Amino acid sequence: MGLTFFSFLMAVLWSSAAVLILHIMRRSQGFVKTFGIAGLAAVYGVCLLRLVLPVEFPHIVYVVGIKGWFADLYRFLSIDTVTLFGISTKRICLLGGLWAAGALVSAAIWAVRYRKTFRGYMSLTNQPDEKICGIMKRIEKQYPRMVTVTVRESPLAKTPMGMGLFRKVILLPEHYGQKDEERYYALLHEYTHFVNGDIVIKFLVQVVCCVFWWNPCIYLLQKELDSYLEIRCDHRVTKEMDAKEKGGYLETILKVIKLSAENKRDIGKLNGVGLCHSGTYHKNRERFLFVLEENGRKKRSVIVRLAGLFLLLAMLASTYLVQIQAEYPAPESVAATDIIPENTYLFDNGDGTFAIVHETEVLMVTDDRKDVEELIEEGFQVIQGER
Repeated sequence: MGLTFFSFLMAVLWSSAAVLILHIMRRSQGFVKTFGIAGLAAVYGVCLLRLVLPVEFPHIVYVVGIKGWFADLYRFLSIDTVTLFGISTKRICLLGGLWAAGALVSAAIWAVRYRKTFRGYMSLTNQPDEKICGIMKRIEKQYPRMVTVTVRESPLAKTPMGMGLFRKVILLPEHYGQKDEERYYALLHEYTHFVNGDIVIKFLVQVVCCVFWWNPCIYLLQKELDSYLEIRCDHRVTKEMDAKEKGGYLETILKVIKLSAENKRDIGKLNGVGLCHSGTYHKNRERFLFVLEENGRKKRSVIVRLAGLFLLLAMLASTYLVQIQAEYPAPESVAATDIIPENTYLFDNGDGTFAIVHETEVLMVTDDRKDVEELIEEGFQVIQGER
């Protein structure tokens, strides 16, 4: 098992393709109903797992060689060198430096924004009234695992929201809710987000977004996950409710949607959780239908769930079996008998691959350790640095 330029490329291609397909499939009204909450979690987990595990298994992988533009691009990036400020390096190293710098800048910008927003909200908070404290005690008794969450009222909060990875806070607008029922549903929703660990999930996804800041598909996956977390929270809140209680809960969400439309700030972008984030009509309709149709939905058997999980894992494993690599055809004037240690050497690209160079011509690039070791035993030298 190792990490190479080609294994990383395959991870990005496979995960991006899966995100795009998932995004298209999510537009279907029956998608969430078909997969269910656990199924959606598994699908999103596979997409992220494939991206953050860009490894290869040399002894079981089937290599597909690509000539032409791909081989030329790989040589341009990973084999040929360029001199910058008197230092000879590969272009792939420069891109790696740019990637790292972009990740640090992206993380710094997000951290500053989050810290500023959190402090801004907390600087003007007030203690809630006794009714809200009583509602929170009632909510805490509904879950076997209690999470320590502080409730505050803030003039900056336009809609109910939850914030804080370590210091967990539920923020309510001042004098929020005309009825205790409305307050109860809003607080129950936000508290359930903390019980589900949604804040932690959103922080981890944000880390992935900062690392892969250049990949637009990762931001698309982040939006899809935000929508999924809201659906999962609605499911846990309403699974024991009757029709009347569900109606009251959905009415509360509808009121918050109207308030959210008037408020341009979306706390979800800063890894908070709210009763409603800025979403499309389709996403909000999807949430409502999932809650209303929950009672009529048939529960899947353990066998069906295990079969679905096995299928997903099989699909994930299959993406590691095929890998593309740059292929360089040997010059017609070079015969197999002409490739000897005296005129041919191995060039270590530094990314787990080796270029077989005959005089000044690259014959092929390989990452097969077994082949490389055999060539070394036959007397072929390994050269590192500038060719």
